[in-house]
Amino acid sequence: VHTSVSADMRRRMRQALEQGDMASMEAQLAELLPQDSSVAKGLQHLANDFEFDALQQLLADLPPEATP
Repeated sequence: VHTSVSADMRRRMRQALEQGDMASMEAQLAELLPQDSSVAKGLQHLANDFEFDALQQLLADLPPEATP
């Protein structure tokens, strides 16, 4: 996810999840779809299944030591 989704988009998605704003999350996923459809569809599947903890983990920023 970190290579396919920009840090800014991950931040916006995390914010949408924290606020329970699924319309905003859907908008972010729609924006991601043309860039990386497989990642967008995977994240959409998690959102549809209410797997918010998994989404938060996937969208979390990498710790500094893990950054390439």
